[in-house]
Amino acid sequence: MDLRLPPNDAYHKINYTIEEINMKIESICDLLNKSNAEKKDFLLSPLKNNVLFSSSIYGVFFTLKSFSKIYCNIYNVYNIDIDEFFFIFYGEDIYL
Repeated sequence: MDLRLPPNDAYHKINYTIEEINMKIESICDLLNKSNAEKKDFLLSPLKNNVLFSSSIYGVFFTLKSFSKIYCNIYNVYNIDIDEFFFIFYGEDIYL
């Protein structure tokens, strides 16, 4: 579904959706008597690199980490640690 949201609204919508899914996951973990440490393993977060973003219009899907690698290749940035760099692509303040 193409919502045509401004970037800030899109971020909040994505974040809200992930939070809703995580609440369901936590409920199921509670029913299964999982510990808090085990729950954390199941929770979704773009910063844990376990959320995919996709576009059927453009035929792409990516994680923040894979997008960071592409970004660095396009802009010839090779002296950056990708494991740290991808964190800047998700949050309230993004500057590119």
